[in-house]
Amino acid sequence: MMLIVIAVGYSVIAVANSMAMAAHGRRRDFGVMKCAGGTVRPLLLVSVGETSLVIVTGAARGILVTLPPLAGMPPASPRPSRPT
Repeated sequence: MMLIVIAVGYSVIAVANSMAMAAHGRRRDFGVMKCAGGTVRPLLLVSVGETSLVIVTGAARGILVTLPPLAGMPPASPRPSRPT
């Protein structure tokens, strides 16, 4: 269980770092859009849309990569019942 928590925590940090780097890399684009008359709302929608696309694509790929190995695993055996 602890390994899963560590893996998920690491994944969250990696995704947050990727999104921060993407936002930093698009600062100039956002500046041009603001100078051309863009307001905060469209810029925010572009960022949210990009982030949502990355999250959905990553989740779908993760599920597709995970399912074949899981399909080949035998089902968990039930725990033996304790004698009463």
